[in-house]
Amino acid sequence: MPLRFAITLAALLAAAAPAHATPQRHNATDMWFDAAESGWGLNVIHQGNTLFGTLFVYGPDGQPTWYVAPAMVGGPDSYSGPLYSSVGTWFGLPTFDPATSTREPVGNITLDVGSTPATLDYTVGGVHVTKPVARFSFRRTDLTGLHRAYEYQPASGGFPELHHALERFAIIDDGATVTIDSSDDSEPYCSYVGRHGQDGQYESVSGTYSCGPEGASGQGSFSMTVDPSPTGFTGSFSGNGITSPQGRIAGALAAAPKMEGTGWRNAMWFVPSESGWGLNVIEQADTLFATLFVYDTQGKPHWYVASDLAQSGSTADGTAVNSGPLYEATGAYFGAASFDPSAVKYREVGTMSFQVHGPGTATLTYSVDNVTVTKNLASFTFARNDTSGTYKGQIADASGGHDPAVITIDDAGDRITMRIQGMYGGTCDYAGPSRQLGEAIYASGTVSCGFADSADFVLEDVLVSFDGITGRVELSNATGFVQDGLRSFNFAGARAN
Repeated sequence: MPLRFAITLAALLAAAAPAHATPQRHNATDMWFDAAESGWGLNVIHQGNTLFGTLFVYGPDGQPTWYVAPAMVGGPDSYSGPLYSSVGTWFGLPTFDPATSTREPVGNITLDVGSTPATLDYTVGGVHVTKPVARFSFRRTDLTGLHRAYEYQPASGGFPELHHALERFAIIDDGATVTIDSSDDSEPYCSYVGRHGQDGQYESVSGTYSCGPEGASGQGSFSMTVDPSPTGFTGSFSGNGITSPQGRIAGALAAAPKMEGTGWRNAMWFVPSESGWGLNVIEQADTLFATLFVYDTQGKPHWYVASDLAQSGSTADGTAVNSGPLYEATGAYFGAASFDPSAVKYREVGTMSFQVHGPGTATLTYSVDNVTVTKNLASFTFARNDTSGTYKGQIADASGGHDPAVITIDDAGDRITMRIQGMYGGTCDYAGPSRQLGEAIYASGTVSCGFADSADFVLEDVLVSFDGITGRVELSNATGFVQDGLRSFNFAGARAN
């Protein structure tokens, strides 16, 4: 029997998913697909140790249909949960009635991201499907910028702890080749040159390095894989002394935050009072890949895709607008013995515009065959990303100010205390209530740096990963020197515990 949405989807997921979970080894947020079977996919939003999966496929009649897995739990590599089919109110009606939405369990789904390619396994009504899947790369993120970086390797396997604060980590990325110049006050400069690679939201560089004049202080090979954010990056690094697979790197952007980078708009977006439909957004650089899962005139599940929402400008308040064509696809039945990609046909049905106004709020406008819909959306938070930990990194601002720092965070779920112990700027303690919006953490409160040094602060766009953390601090009503004299700064730290 179909299960009535007796409570909202948000409440249901809050009950099903852990409230507080340490970031897992692999962040699975991405659009996953089989390159040999282009035309269907699995959208995944990852928070804590829980995945929210939306499967976009075609039914026996070739029409687009979707299934949802709101609580795939597990980790660090494999996540599983029940898979549901839903019916509900046609998207074109003036009002959406969540009481009409019903859902029915149809099977189970598992995504294992621990190997390349990953493995997707699901069952719908007794039909069993197993597919190799990979992250979909559609827009490269330009890594160009000046960063204050920190390389860190924990002590492990009898090897000592290694760490290296880099005053300068300047990246020039032309798309094919990446050149990095790094230096600090105590060691010779190093130059890195490598080829650019991409795996979904992750950007990689591999090549050779040379330190000191003509490589007199060392040379060899290196590799780096990072997850870029608006305020910097975190990831793994090997080469120039950081040679273990556990080697980590974090970089704080010494400039104003970029309006791009994974995490800023990555989320499942919905209307809290209209639980039962939603919009998945995957961001790479300045482009969004959006999948809209709604209901047709018969109340059946139906999906549309906007695969190229380009950043087309900004509104009067300075927020970016992403817009582009919206498509409907038909294709081969997911349960067929083999998938024929030539059977996939796309039809442009209208346009979509998506605009984030501020943390966790956005406006969606789309049209399908001359039916226009506008909705105010919120990012959906279903599992807490725990920022607790010790991080070794840097703080940096656009004017050139920077400071190597140890960042220690105690995250209670609704309140954060953060200590930034700088090499030059002393120690400051930040404390205040916090909230998570999608994948990002936000907080505000007061900061004290001893004596009469204090200020109010806002903590923005805090994105935590297995390797480290990035974010931004804005200070106001400052008395005294506060954090190294900076009034706004980006920070990044490599996880040290």
